[in-house]
Amino acid sequence: MNLLGGNSLGLLGVGLVTGVIGFGGFRYGKSNDSTRHIVYGILLMAYPYVVYQLSYSIGIGVALTVLMLFGERIGL
Repeated sequence: MNLLGGNSLGLLGVGLVTGVIGFGGFRYGKSNDSTRHIVYGILLMAYPYVVYQLSYSIGIGVALTVLMLFGERIGL
């Protein structure tokens, strides 16, 4: 019997990592007046509360992190 309920431990880990990355992006955006970093930081901190599938959570986290870090270079 799995007391954690399937992928809960993985989701917790992904949420923790993306939350820390999002908080860092948010703080960077506030200190440098970068709206893009603030928005992506908030999204990275908030999305784990609504995504409950591990593979989707990892994919969204990677996509948002890449967009936050390299979005300006690719025109986003």
